[in-house]
Amino acid sequence: QPKKNTRGAVHVGDHALVVEQDDALLKGFEDFLKEALFLDEPLEIALHIRRLQTVHALYELVEEAGLHKMAGMEILVVLCTFPNMEAARQIGTMLVEAQLAACVNLCPSLESIYRWQGKVETADEVLALIKTTPSGYAALEARIKELHPYEMPEIIALPVHQALAPYASWIQESVGGSSRREEDGADR
Repeated sequence: QPKKNTRGAVHVGDHALVVEQDDALLKGFEDFLKEALFLDEPLEIALHIRRLQTVHALYELVEEAGLHKMAGMEILVVLCTFPNMEAARQIGTMLVEAQLAACVNLCPSLESIYRWQGKVETADEVLALIKTTPSGYAALEARIKELHPYEMPEIIALPVHQALAPYASWIQESVGGSSRREEDGADR
């Protein structure tokens, strides 16, 4: 008989399947059908097993599309603000050329509000979104600190838990010594 524990794993006999966010929609539909059709226990079990098969099919579609947790392909997005576009572009280019970053996106016209030396300040800045790897982070951070015009630059690394697999792979290959150049010149 199927049972669901609080950790999100659905057990059918000796098999267990972890069901995540898509489960809520399917569970709601299952409950609606149970109430509308006054199902008895054997039919409820059949409907529950069918829901598990549907969730499995959804996971297969996600896997085919390349959107999944990236086993062995860790990447980081590093946030760094700059006083102007010229400094951001120059340092961003140097980071990519040195293979410390696979890509740097520059977001202009950012207004920052912060406390500095006891006073609340505001500044127009440019935000750089820098894609790198955990193994390349230390060298990236050191280079930004060396080149950055601020006394204490904002350097914040965020782990990426999901990404298009070929894109994550491209980041891995682009950072460090084994860069693969894209022929199409597509915007990263």
